[in-house]
Amino acid sequence: MGLLEKNPTMPPPKALGDSMAPSQPEDRVWTTWSFVSMWLSISIQPAGFVLGASLLDTGLSWAEASIAIVLGNLVLLGPMTLNAIPGAKYGINFPVLCRSAFGLRGAQVTAISRCLIAMGWASFCLWLGAKGIYYGLLSIWPSLKESPELDDGLNLPLLLCFIFNILLHIALIIGGIKNIEKSLRIAGPVQSVGLLCLVVWGLSVATPVEISHAADSFINKTAAHDEGRFLRVVTGTTAVCAGWSTLALNIADLSRYSKSTKSLLYGQIIGFPPGNILCPVMGILVAAAAKHIYGKSMWDLVSLFKHWSAPVAVISSLVFLLSTLSVNITANLISGANDIGNLWPTRISFRIGGIVSILIAACMLPWRVFSSSHNFIMKFLVAYSIVTGALLGVLLAHYYVVDKRTINVAALYPLSSLRGSHGPYEYFYGYNLRAFASVILSTIPCLPGLISYLRNEDSNADFEDNVWTLMYRGSWIVTLVLSFTIHVIISCISPRSRHSTMDSINDSETESLVS
Repeated sequence: MGLLEKNPTMPPPKALGDSMAPSQPEDRVWTTWSFVSMWLSISIQPAGFVLGASLLDTGLSWAEASIAIVLGNLVLLGPMTLNAIPGAKYGINFPVLCRSAFGLRGAQVTAISRCLIAMGWASFCLWLGAKGIYYGLLSIWPSLKESPELDDGLNLPLLLCFIFNILLHIALIIGGIKNIEKSLRIAGPVQSVGLLCLVVWGLSVATPVEISHAADSFINKTAAHDEGRFLRVVTGTTAVCAGWSTLALNIADLSRYSKSTKSLLYGQIIGFPPGNILCPVMGILVAAAAKHIYGKSMWDLVSLFKHWSAPVAVISSLVFLLSTLSVNITANLISGANDIGNLWPTRISFRIGGIVSILIAACMLPWRVFSSSHNFIMKFLVAYSIVTGALLGVLLAHYYVVDKRTINVAALYPLSSLRGSHGPYEYFYGYNLRAFASVILSTIPCLPGLISYLRNEDSNADFEDNVWTLMYRGSWIVTLVLSFTIHVIISCISPRSRHSTMDSINDSETESLVS
């Protein structure tokens, strides 16, 4: 276990911030099967289903969508696992790991950037759960759809369902981590059974041949401006990478509890691909079956409920609500609460951070942002992957090339008396300008394509195929590679000053913090 096997006296956790202190040997209990179980439990969830259905609805054939799903998960697995290793080796979480690459103060900028993206996902889950409730109620009271619209895609009953879902999330956050954990014990099995029932329904209403034909019928709407199989697969692969790119950034929050680096590596390789490939593929199957039966696209899946009998629709809506609630809390709001709390640890508690996260998510107008599968893929997933790819590239370049897989853990804690006045992570007033320059420069090639898609409201518009649209469609991979390369070059041209070297604090101080 390296440094973690040594056990000198460590400063009190309060001196470092309880949640920020390196994990202790007694906390590092996650084995290979712990990681496998975690991935299987969080990968079979509604967002994965919707991702698969969205790829189909945006014009990919079922074969192209399946290829994109497999490629995306395999491409993401490598960088995610590499970024998990520092957490496993030193027991530090994501905000602390960011201090090594972006500086003691600059880390807060990266954490908030990741937090805002997580809030986008939280907004999506809030909206999806609210629509599930609404369609369940609509099966009982069809007259609800006659309610006047308050905004595009939003009427009063739907707004009330949205507010109810927000209050439900707030109540769970106020209940604290213990109540959240109890809720997850119930939600996990219910969620898996509910999604499995959707697959069984799809296979019962259409034969495999009918499902295949229905899946390929989605291509017809883009036949007039067919951008070619390669671009479609690139876009789909980027969207799949984007789906877990936020967790690829903050994977150290989990890997810090790994029993060993070996346990982490095996757990990631065995646990990550199966569920994250299977779930979107099942979403493709259900979306194609729905198209065959009802003759129209239902990319968000909850639209199915309005076609079912009232008892089935109500039960389905409750299961869907419970499922989105559990995923939203664990995958988005807990990390958001921690990131917001990191801004002012002594004043902002987990509950306050969680409530603020929910309110931010609610204010993102999800009925507009997620009004179509095109918006979900091209204006959300692909758009934010520009940032997540760039941040991840800098983290990997800094740890593996610039710092040569060595972190001075003691220097990462500005409240610790062990840190000197000119530690290696002070940089320029707490900000590593090289890292931020790398992020900014790497995102520039993707911006023309982003602007082009954001300005055009027509999902069937004919976008000119040029280098800029290609860069945007592959934005996560493009910014990851560019930021990695640029950061290495800049750090070689302009290395840290001699008084801020890794030797400013000796090894025994680092060992005392991580043991």
